[in-house]
Amino acid sequence: MNYFTNQAESLDVNYYEINGYKSFIRKVIFLQNRFDEFGNITPYAQSLQEYRENNHDNFPDVSLDWEYIGHNGIHLSTDTTFQCWNNGQGNINSIWVNVNDHNHLLAGGNHGGLWRTFDGGDNWVCISDSEPLLDGFRSLYVNSANTDQIYALQGNESYSHGLFTTSNGGANWINNKVNYNGNFLYPNASECNLPVKWIINPVNDSIQF
Repeated sequence: MNYFTNQAESLDVNYYEINGYKSFIRKVIFLQNRFDEFGNITPYAQSLQEYRENNHDNFPDVSLDWEYIGHNGIHLSTDTTFQCWNNGQGNINSIWVNVNDHNHLLAGGNHGGLWRTFDGGDNWVCISDSEPLLDGFRSLYVNSANTDQIYALQGNESYSHGLFTTSNGGANWINNKVNYNGNFLYPNASECNLPVKWIINPVNDSIQF
């Protein structure tokens, strides 16, 4: 806190205007009930462990085994002439699992494109390479009656190109963000207006949010 106070005095501004102050306060709020007065988190961890041991019967006896299922390696460009550092990497923002076939999944990364697997994650294929504007993904909707029909809300932490659709599993994409005389029609996606989720009524797909 002294850092922000000193910076504010040197710049003649309020301390909450200093870069990093909000992140600092969020961290303080998160940690204040976990650390003791000496800044030690050990008593909190011990109390949590004791609670779990004393209440063992209240916790289900289940296996908590996790397995990494990809993506592995770096994705080659479509013409295999170079390797792009961000393809197949980054945070996974959206994932879809076929309720009729759990080996069929789609996963969209923050910068890594949209990937599909039919074998539970042993092998992945990028299905967004045909559209250069598709890199980051915020939200997915797949037609359960026709899984080649995919709605993908493009975007990452800093911009969005709007909603894209494909009816052939990613071979071709249509961008539903239309520029008319310099004005964006709906969905109004931009650097300042970042949509994060697209929802379609499963009974009537003409109703969308």
